[in-house]
Amino acid sequence: MKPILLAAVAAVVVAPIIADESGTRPLSLQDCIQMALQKNLDIRVAKVDPMIQFSLSEQAYGGYDPKLGLGASQRSFTRPSQYDPNSQNNTIADTTLTTDYNGSVGGLLPTGLTYNVSGDFAKSSSEKNPYPYGSQSSISLAQPLLKN
Repeated sequence: MKPILLAAVAAVVVAPIIADESGTRPLSLQDCIQMALQKNLDIRVAKVDPMIQFSLSEQAYGGYDPKLGLGASQRSFTRPSQYDPNSQNNTIADTTLTTDYNGSVGGLLPTGLTYNVSGDFAKSSSEKNPYPYGSQSSISLAQPLLKN
């Protein structure tokens, strides 16, 4: 009887020590809930989902960003001298150098309105041209009656 009692006491004393060495520990209900929330992948994804939805809504408005256009060009035209036998005059050779600068801003609004604002500035240098500068601008708006 003594060996059985001794074995029972040893089992009661040694069992918690063995349990602690095996990596198990007692958990309260609060600890279990906290661990479940930390390790649940669906909850982690749900935390990131609002940021993803915000990013998608920002992308949807990307089509309404205005478009900017800028340009420049230069042309040279040389008119050779000519002889007019009727008036017996020579026309002097003339070279015209034209430089153009242009820009535009256009786009689409959420209401369906398309807009375009553009401008052009030109400088033309020539011996025969008394007005070497010119400019032009335009505004275009188009609103459909029914939104697509």
